[in-house]
This record gives sequence, C-alpha cells and structure tokens, in this order.
Amino acid sequence: MIKKPKFIFIHIGKCAGGSIFKCLEQHGFKFCRLHLQEIKYIEGNQYVISIRNPISRFVSAFNWRTRMVCEGLGRSNQEHRFEGEKELLEKYKTVNNLAESLYIWSGKRGEIQNDLSLRENYIHHIKEDINFYIGNFLEECRNEDILGVIATETLSEDMKELFGTKRVPWEKKPTKKYSTYLSPLGYKNLAKYLHKDFDCVQDLYNMDLISKSKYELLSENNPVQEVLTPHDYI
Repeated sequence: MIKKPKFIFIHIGKCAGGSIFKCLEQHGFKFCRLHLQEIKYIEGNQYVISIRNPISRFVSAFNWRTRMVCEGLGRSNQEHRFEGEKELLEKYKTVNNLAESLYIWSGKRGEIQNDLSLRENYIHHIKEDINFYIGNFLEECRNEDILGVIATETLSEDMKELFGTKRVPWEKKPTKKYSTYLSPLGYKNLAKYLHKDFDCVQDLYNMDLISKSKYELLSENNPVQEVLTPHDYI
C-alpha cells in the first residue's frame, strides 16, 4: 500500500481519472496530475497510471462527446470547442457506425478508410488514445518507478489495494443511456485500429505491473458492455 509519498498520476482520459483524482485529494495524497499530454519519463519520479480496456474506452469517449457536444449536457458548451467534431459525431450517430467505417476489408487484409488520427476527423479523447499518453513512456520507464496501475474495470479494488481507500466518489450518473452496441465488424475494426493501445496493455503485463486477471480484462477484444456505468462519463 502506498504510504502517501509524492507521485505523478497519469490521468489517461476516459479511464475514471476524475474519480481517482477526487479520491486522492480527499485522502490527502500529494501528487501531480498529468492529463491530455504525452507523458515524458523523468528518472527519479514515481508514477501511478489509470487505464481501461481500449475498446470500452473508445465506446465511452464517443458517447461522452456525443453527450457533451451534440446534446449540450455537460458543464460547459462544447459544441464549437473543436472544429468539425460535432459534424463528425452527428454523421455517424452511434459508435458502431463509426467503428464499422474504419476499414474496408478484402479477405484478411483491412485498408483504413477513416483514420481518426487526422485533424479533419478529430474526436476528443479518441485521437488522444492510450498510446498517445504512455506508448513512448513505457519504452523508457523502469517498472520499479511505477507504483501501481488502476484499471477502470477494477477501480474500487485497485484503489483499496494501492491507497487503502474504502469508497471512490463517483460523479452523478446521467439518466440517459447511449448505445454501446458493437457488431462483429465493429469489434474487428476497433481491435485492429487500437492495436497500439493493446500493445501498451501488453507492456504493462510484461513489466509485471498488472495481474493476469486484470490483463485479461484489459486485453479482451470483445468486452461486454450493454449499459453505461458512472465512470463512462468521467
């Protein structure tokens, strides 16, 4: 269990980072939060990382931006924050429509036709994927410099094990539910498109920073997610 040293919290977007941040503050931990930026490894620092199954994270990001941008249900007006984002979200309407549009398949070969890393296809938190945050970082960081990894799927257990917390403060859950359905083609396309995110999960496992059971949750290409949970909006 971490005994309140000063550390850096790598808050990967759409991985329950808001709840983790509030919980750490409430319990008096001293830390610096890094969010919405590529993480540079600095020797001598210690890190805690938030993470999530890449496909579940993608679904959450799409639905969260739809809620904020197209329906104006967030704390501030996000409609015009990023040029073209609203038009893109309204074009596809559901995450499955977007996922199915990513590749054209010829046999076992898939040719990308809708690259979301391009500026004209920008969706917040989708372009800034897991690899964006920690892909290069994990190549340089020593495993002993990472104090722990907190997965959205095992949030309460991880927070208790790492910090001894009894309760994680959730943000209020919206009443409206958004589609999380993915067809077999949608799953197939996302598994291919997010392969660098899955490589990050593999790296964490190879560094002995996550258990086998957590690795299986995070690396599953077909996560079951029929309804959203509170951390889908954090």
